[in-house]
Amino acid sequence: MPEGDKVTVERDGDVFGEKKVGIETGTPYLVYAEADGNDLGLAVNNTPLVGATDIGLIAGGIGLEARGCTAYFDDLTVEVLE
Repeated sequence: MPEGDKVTVERDGDVFGEKKVGIETGTPYLVYAEADGNDLGLAVNNTPLVGATDIGLIAGGIGLEARGCTAYFDDLTVEVLE
């Protein structure tokens, strides 16, 4: 699998979690990212991949980034979960 086929949880260059995944060009994926206090989780197609705790999220936010390629986001929903 190419080195770029991975999901990573990081803050300011510090990597807190990383996992290689099989990503195919042109295939749609359901990506789910959740931030709850200091807990962050990421799932692809309903499969949890990486998570991290106590990384200072309470003072910031989250974002999605595609490095070294072009990513298209469709039907994007951002919600406050209670």
